[in-house]
Amino acid sequence: MTKEQEQYEVRSVKLKKKDKDEFTPEIVLWDPVRKRNEKFENCSNLVHKDFLKAVTRLADHMVILWNADAVDNFERSEVTQQFEARGYSLSGRDEELKITLKGHRLTAFAGAMTSNATILLDQDMDEEGAYPYCQDLQGKIKVIESEVLAYCFEGRCYENPQLSLNMPEPEDPKNKVTKAKIAEPTTPESVVKDIVDAANGKGKGGRKKVPQSQQHPSGEAE
Repeated sequence: MTKEQEQYEVRSVKLKKKDKDEFTPEIVLWDPVRKRNEKFENCSNLVHKDFLKAVTRLADHMVILWNADAVDNFERSEVTQQFEARGYSLSGRDEELKITLKGHRLTAFAGAMTSNATILLDQDMDEEGAYPYCQDLQGKIKVIESEVLAYCFEGRCYENPQLSLNMPEPEDPKNKVTKAKIAEPTTPESVVKDIVDAANGKGKGGRKKVPQSQQHPSGEAE
């Protein structure tokens, strides 16, 4: 990754489910040269497992921000499994920088309900009502940003081993491919010999057909 690419800011990322535990992203980057947000177009590859893990960890914050559990149960709540984080988006700048966590909550009767929460990302922790885990949230966002930039500029993505052409060598020697045995070249002389042998009842092994007897039970003789 170049120094110029490191200057890009991740303003939005959202995971779209393709298959079980397989996702492609929607990414918006802040271009420091053009001074504007731009959608990253090449998002057809699946996200790396570390990318996915970094995003799903935001569910711990969704539990607290939705008042689904006590604040003291952060990162050890039993209801975290009810929440699925899908990404985040940023708006504003500097002290007014706000973050919106994106995802949904799984419910018994209504299915998956959209669960987005917006707060100031940089808060004065001494203020009354400040979110107590804001610094932890900032750290998790930094990890996600690192994974997003690696996806965009270093091609870091997930490769399904079942679809990979680089299959490993079989460990069992019986399953290894043996060398091909090349047949002897055919010549006019060998063709004539085969015809004569066939007429005389002989095969390629120099054997001929004879009446079956105790001496020749197989019906062949040299």
